[in-house]
Amino acid sequence: MRLDAILIPGSKNENTTRKRARKAVEIIINTTDNHLKIIASGGKSSKEFNYPSEAHVILDEIKRYEELTGEIDLDDIKMENKAENTIQNVVYSLENLTIRNLGIVSNPLQIKRIEKIITRAKELGLVNGDMQIEGIETDSMTKKEEIYEFFAEIITNYNLKRKDITEIGNIEKIFKKIGNYLV
Repeated sequence: MRLDAILIPGSKNENTTRKRARKAVEIIINTTDNHLKIIASGGKSSKEFNYPSEAHVILDEIKRYEELTGEIDLDDIKMENKAENTIQNVVYSLENLTIRNLGIVSNPLQIKRIEKIITRAKELGLVNGDMQIEGIETDSMTKKEEIYEFFAEIITNYNLKRKDITEIGNIEKIFKKIGNYLV
């Protein structure tokens, strides 16, 4: 599939966020299309980051490669820095865009969640209904990521049943605390 854009959802873990950005850069450098749109998505970063948002970490990593290779057009980067969860990453990043073929860079379990989110967002008319998705998996997952994804799957399934899927509810806050404590 020829991609129009790549979505890079941020993570509360800076190394994970940078790993996703590097994987996206690898795809961009190896593509024949020089104007592949990059969507750096993620709101407020954790206290251990020295960046205002996860999206800024992604941008920083991409800039490092752009300086080395000169092969990335920074004007092709869209920043979304309000999202507090994966559902918001998807909706805030993709609303009002006419992307037909989207690559998603993440771990396999999050990619599956994002596919569910996009399906529901299409049903609600929040994203382009014709959009096709291609998962771009990063390296193997850590045990911490697997544990986090277990809780994230529960939260996502709960939130996708709601009318306003982007609203953060109390159940999500509780599960996030439990998940973050365990990892």
